Amino acid sequence: MAIDEENKEIKLEEKRQEWREKLKESDFDGHTDFQSMNFTQKLTWLSEAIEAVYRMTKDNPSAGCNRFFQPPTTPDHHNDTP
Repeated sequence: MAIDEENKEIKLEEKRQEWREKLKESDFDGHTDFQSMNFTQKLTWLSEAIEAVYRMTKDNPSAGCNRFFQPPTTPDHHNDTP
C-alpha cells in the first residue's frame, strides 16, 4: 500500500512539473481576459474565485469580509411599540 501512495506522489510531482513548464510568467500578471472566455469558462472562473475568497476568509478574523460568512444579526422588531 505504501508503494502505491509513493507512486501517486511521484506522478503528482511529475504532473506539477509539466504544468510549471507550460505556464508562462504572463499567466500570472493579475489580469483575466474575461471577454474572450466562453460561458463555461466564465462560470468556472467565477466559482473558483468565490471558493478562494471563502477559503481565505472563513476562519480568518483579520480578513475584512469575514463578517459576510456569519449569520446576520437583526434586532427583534416584534416587541416595538410606536
